[in-house]
Amino acid sequence: MRTFQNRSFFSVLHVLAAALINCIFGLPANQGGDLAIAFEGDEPNDPFNTNGQRLGLISQFQICQTLLESFFWKNGFGGKVVAALVATAAPNMLLLHLLKLSFKRGLGLETPSEKDHSNPITFQYLKSLNSQASVYVAEPQAKLIISILSSNDLSLPHDSYPLLFRLLYIWIRKSTKPSLELIDSAVSVIFHTFSQGLIDKRSIHLVSESVLLLGAFSAVATMAESTKKICLELIFRLLEEEEECKMIGLVRECFPRILAGIGYALSSSRNTHFVKLLNYLFGIWGNLEGARDISHGLMILHLIEWLLFGIIDSRSLDKIEDFISEIFENSNTNYASFAVLMAAAGALRVSNSLAHNGGPLVISRLRFSADSVLEAVAIDLTSRTEGGFLLQCFSLAIARCGGPISSRGPRLICLASALLSEIFPLKRFYATVLQNPLRNFRETEHNEVKKHHDSIIFKEAGAVTGAFCSLYSCGKEEDKFFALAVTKERLSSNVSRERQIDVSVKILVSFSCIEFFRRVRLPEYMDTIQAAVVSVQENEFACLSFVESIPSYGELTRSQEFSSLQKKYMWTEDEVQTARILFYLRVIPTSIERLSTTAFRTMVASTMFLYMGHPNVKVARASHSLFASFLSSGKNYDQDERASLKEQLVYYYMMRSLEAYPGNTPFDGLVSGVIALVRQLPAGSPSVYYCIHGLVNKASDLMINWHGDSEPCKKVFELLVRLLSLVDIQVLSELMKLLAGLTIRLPKDGQNIVLDDLYALVAELDDVTRKPALVSWLTSLSYLCSQGLGGSLISTDVRSEENIPITARL
Repeated sequence: MRTFQNRSFFSVLHVLAAALINCIFGLPANQGGDLAIAFEGDEPNDPFNTNGQRLGLISQFQICQTLLESFFWKNGFGGKVVAALVATAAPNMLLLHLLKLSFKRGLGLETPSEKDHSNPITFQYLKSLNSQASVYVAEPQAKLIISILSSNDLSLPHDSYPLLFRLLYIWIRKSTKPSLELIDSAVSVIFHTFSQGLIDKRSIHLVSESVLLLGAFSAVATMAESTKKICLELIFRLLEEEEECKMIGLVRECFPRILAGIGYALSSSRNTHFVKLLNYLFGIWGNLEGARDISHGLMILHLIEWLLFGIIDSRSLDKIEDFISEIFENSNTNYASFAVLMAAAGALRVSNSLAHNGGPLVISRLRFSADSVLEAVAIDLTSRTEGGFLLQCFSLAIARCGGPISSRGPRLICLASALLSEIFPLKRFYATVLQNPLRNFRETEHNEVKKHHDSIIFKEAGAVTGAFCSLYSCGKEEDKFFALAVTKERLSSNVSRERQIDVSVKILVSFSCIEFFRRVRLPEYMDTIQAAVVSVQENEFACLSFVESIPSYGELTRSQEFSSLQKKYMWTEDEVQTARILFYLRVIPTSIERLSTTAFRTMVASTMFLYMGHPNVKVARASHSLFASFLSSGKNYDQDERASLKEQLVYYYMMRSLEAYPGNTPFDGLVSGVIALVRQLPAGSPSVYYCIHGLVNKASDLMINWHGDSEPCKKVFELLVRLLSLVDIQVLSELMKLLAGLTIRLPKDGQNIVLDDLYALVAELDDVTRKPALVSWLTSLSYLCSQGLGGSLISTDVRSEENIPITARL
């Protein structure tokens, strides 16, 4: 029932609205513009004009006024009807009458029926017209608005002026050939409005809309110079009062309109007016110290870019000379540094886009002057302890300059500082948390991180990093400030050996902490690591200091930060920590000979085995490689203790590796570890027997899925076949017996695959001791496979205790 009533109500409203439009225009209801589209329903008949004749103007007034009084305002729709008529080409005389009525009824006076309808209805719907993208204001509507502004019969609310000014702005920007006479009238009315004190100039919304409109007027190319002068002078009057400057800082959404109005005025002004506008554009920020942010810098950048392109297109090159002289070369001390910096970036965008076309000489001067500004700001920033807002603007200026710029030391330092302190301010966030590590991560800190994550500067991280890499790649050798300087100055022969070792350890530990952020392999980076590793691997104390910096097993698996958040910590998902451990796993093998057995057992082994089960293939492979390196080490000293530890670690290594195969254990990593242990452990070592039995048992488990995914099983067989040429002769007979037992249990296609691999191995074998035994064994195995008798001749229970020598069971 309620839905039916709503539809009936809107149907009646549709009829009345259609009738009103028909009264005004003499059109059928389906040609009533946007208002007819807004209300759905069948097209009603015309109840007011059954003969299809246009009513007289007096009758139109009467009908419209009656409709507005009796129904539309009574039900709260009068303002919407009037607003819709403003957006159409209605006759001015009639609309002026209706708008007078609407402002009286909707903007301060009560309706005839209810006191509750005294809210500003018309103002709300005029505000709905304030969409520049969807509204087109034609010259008749502009005349109407100017008539309303100049009418002595209306007392307009202050809030209506910004909206009416915005409609005039839409008209002047979208009109291809605006009437100069109408522009003169509009400027005259606006000047009169402000001069007579009819409105409150303390309204920053009004000031911003006024500056925008007057700037747009002044940008009309065919406008008379006298009218343009009035526009510019009025802009100065609005902007020069200090109180207005402070108010601008309180309402940030007004900045785009203020800057756009100044930009329009700059594009058309000359000589003193041009310089005066520049003084205001770059000097206003001193009064807005707490209100400016990075978005204002981007506005200035693109405003200057737009302005200079327009000046170049108009061939007004003398204005570029004035701009260079005023802003870059003889800059006023009152100018905000960030504003001049972003203007330089805008100028570089222009010069870079015109570089391939040559261009006039003044463009080269523009580029040189803008580049000098960047260098001066960079030098100033490097002398400061903190960069803050200006450092953020500098990083954006470099990233947005639109092309190559010269690479110099101060610029590289500034970009590196911006990345570490402003774009990725981890030190600041960590300091906040570490002030009281036992407290919960409060909502304030969470909001601070989220705010930074959503900020402009963080979203520009990729562009800034790309700019840094570009500058670094083309920089001079002496400007590559960190890696090269450390390598040459701190690790040179002029420095004491103790100092070299200390610096080398610090370099490696520091690089492990930032490994997560490294995405490119710079030569200087690799040279520095190599130089540090050379210093460390020659000294046992340095090796110990380096591995002591590895986080403990408990720290790796139980994060204190997550415990305070009462959340389960997953070490495998911590990408930053994983990258750091991967750095250690790659560096430790280079100095494994100098690392004591005790240090490896207590500080390295547990972490190595933990990360063997990491789902990241690179990390797991690096762990296997470290294990293989340890098995190959210890030939110079500490041999007995190290040999004992090797035997002990093999058992856990095989268990850890095979339980995760074929999941997280990479097969090539497993191969490297197994080959290392059969080569490096003593002949007849129980660990070797344990390794072989572990592989055979794993192959036996995988054989169950032979007709499904047989690839993991095939790889284990390949490894067992390869071990025939590697294991000690004492272990060979055990390996042949176990491998034969596995092979004859395979399906026929599997037997053929293994036999082919065995024939190839024996054919290429040069070991005269091993080869005869393998030939005889292979002949017997081939015969058993062809007869299908293997299962009854050789026990298939490879896990049986009888198949394991007494030494292996020990």
